[in-house]
Amino acid sequence: MLAAFSLAAKGAVTTENHTVSFSESDYTFSYDENGNIVIGAVDGDVSYSSPDEPGLPQRSFSIAIPGTRKYASSSISYSKRLIRSNVRIAPGPIPVPTDGSVENIPTRVVTYENKSYPTSNCFYSLSTQWSDLSIVHFITTPFVYDAAGQKLYFIDSIQLSVRTAERGANEIGVMTFADRDVVKSIVANKDAVSRMPAMRSASSGVSDGQEKIDYVVITNEELKPSFVPLVNWKLAKGLKSKIITTEEIDSKYQGASSQLRIKKCLYDLYQNNSLRYALLGGDDTVVPVRKCFAEVSQPNTSGYRNDTIPTDLYYACFGLNFEWDANGNGIYGEGHDRIGMEPSIYVTRIPVRTSLDVNAFVYKLLKYEQNPKWNNNMLMCGVERSHDIDGRSDSEVDGEKLYNNYIKPYWPGKLYRFYDTYTDFPGAQNYNVIVSNLSEQISNGYSFIDMITHGGVNLWKMEDDNQYYTSENGSRQNNCASTIITTTACNTNAFDSFYDPCLSESLIRNPESGVIAYFGCSREGWSYRLSVDLGPSLLYESHFYKRLFSDEFPESNFGVLTAAAKLALVNRSHATNSPIRWLQFGLNPIGDPEMPIFTTNPQRFSKSIVQELDGELRVETGVDSCRICIMSAWDNGDSYYRVWNNVSNLNVTDYPSNFSICVTKQNYVPYHDVRGYIQNETLSGMTEMVGNIVKIGSDVTPLREEGPAIFHKGSTTKIKSETTIMGPGTTINKGAKVSIINSKKH
Repeated sequence: MLAAFSLAAKGAVTTENHTVSFSESDYTFSYDENGNIVIGAVDGDVSYSSPDEPGLPQRSFSIAIPGTRKYASSSISYSKRLIRSNVRIAPGPIPVPTDGSVENIPTRVVTYENKSYPTSNCFYSLSTQWSDLSIVHFITTPFVYDAAGQKLYFIDSIQLSVRTAERGANEIGVMTFADRDVVKSIVANKDAVSRMPAMRSASSGVSDGQEKIDYVVITNEELKPSFVPLVNWKLAKGLKSKIITTEEIDSKYQGASSQLRIKKCLYDLYQNNSLRYALLGGDDTVVPVRKCFAEVSQPNTSGYRNDTIPTDLYYACFGLNFEWDANGNGIYGEGHDRIGMEPSIYVTRIPVRTSLDVNAFVYKLLKYEQNPKWNNNMLMCGVERSHDIDGRSDSEVDGEKLYNNYIKPYWPGKLYRFYDTYTDFPGAQNYNVIVSNLSEQISNGYSFIDMITHGGVNLWKMEDDNQYYTSENGSRQNNCASTIITTTACNTNAFDSFYDPCLSESLIRNPESGVIAYFGCSREGWSYRLSVDLGPSLLYESHFYKRLFSDEFPESNFGVLTAAAKLALVNRSHATNSPIRWLQFGLNPIGDPEMPIFTTNPQRFSKSIVQELDGELRVETGVDSCRICIMSAWDNGDSYYRVWNNVSNLNVTDYPSNFSICVTKQNYVPYHDVRGYIQNETLSGMTEMVGNIVKIGSDVTPLREEGPAIFHKGSTTKIKSETTIMGPGTTINKGAKVSIINSKKH
């Protein structure tokens, strides 16, 4: 899809012209049991208007406009050409949940009205509005079906004219600011986004008298101490970080519910402290979740309705109706509640309940970031959900389509297949997808695991109908590597369930599972019955993996990628009875929002990139686009904290005598060094020093005046470092205790 864009001038209605282009080779044509043509897409990334109308695949087309303007109207023109005569188009596919409850839906015969379909080949869907820009979304299809004449036409391009008008001051509403990389990933006019002036980015300065907060953990008082190591690590990497408890929020912010008070806190931090990442540190018993309404229609049934879908997206979106309940009926996220689903911050959750749970997750995350076992491989597995296709299960066929279109073109890693109808492992069809074999494969260590199967709150369905991989298996699972899991299975991420732990919780809380992130639905997942396309749940996975492995984002942070995948499909979630909307609410990313995801085997910086010479700290990384953070070590940056972005080399003379330095870059293991000095100082009482290098003596650093290092009688000093150097001028008085732990003493 190509677009031509001209910046709109202020004042009257202006017109922008765009071209939406299609290729017939991007679509597939087959026949169902009744001889009807089934139209699909090669990449599977399409949706359908209704299962009672001809199944004409639809795609999204979106453009960005300045935030001072709004959508007014649009018109289209095109030429069509005949590609099939005397044909009947199969009806749109039926959405079915991936919990195994709907089986064997027969091929249907639907009577169409004697008219042309669709009503429009490019119609306005909705606008997602930030204050500094807006995205105008359209739904398009290149097909025209004349049901009366049974003729199918194809459109090679649509000329789209979009008229925009000036937004009034009262139409701006809550101030939110768009992340340019996320917007560029979904709009056709990417270059125009770069030219649009930003009022303020989410990472820019803070209000007068306010501290900057890049990253926040929301948890309760009981779990707060367990999150300190995580927050200290974020701080060392260059993110101003803080823990705020639900008790503190309840005492400071007004609102009818804890959910609303938490959202007000996050919006306050975003507006006044430039908040970017928020981690909800606990399941729903620790940090409450907003539960929302969605429904999915099905022919000849009452369909599915649920007003208790856990939705952490609620906490990330500040536009339009802030409370997500415009009609005040206590049901959140209804179509007439005027909600905005465009995130201004990146929110994820780790569904923990105890300090042991927190310790397990933080241990795995720090191990992954600081000393990773990353194999850069992927296990794609699954079992038949509803039907086979020429002897292959629908899960295998869909998994191959996902891999070939959205992973393989961008990622050189190693794929291993483990389906009920095909496997790359020895034993071929005798090596079935059963609990013991799946546990074995997870334990072998994969960077990514994708599971396409039916599911329940605490289980994945296996190839044997009597077997399930359960939460009990997850709690006992071992794994030699760090793993990110995506899944289409229903309910496995129901962290609000009475049955605790759900499957995602069992894997996240288990310190030996290796699982550091989980992207699955907290209620039903969705596929299309007898469809050749990916289906709703796999569409979210396709956008997640494409944005992860392509070069759309300079940094691959888990929370950003999951948010971008959702925003890419927000255009198709406007219909209140859509499975896409259901998944917008139910897909809750589990893991750390700022966690960088390695997309190749991570490299390591040289151990010699940091040198101290004559009172100057020199950093020579050898690569560009690094972030370097230097802070005072023993007070967690309270007295000294500086961050440099997009640098390669650095010379600093004003650094503190006891300091932490951290160098980070995408696909690199962080370089982290803590150095401490005891010089011209007398130690008494209790002292603890932790660092890579600790030097003691009368002349070990030019950062302090020369003078002896004296350990006074009765003092206790614990030094934890890789290297401890005691030079001339060190005096340990009788009765002083000095412990040097895990070091190479010099």
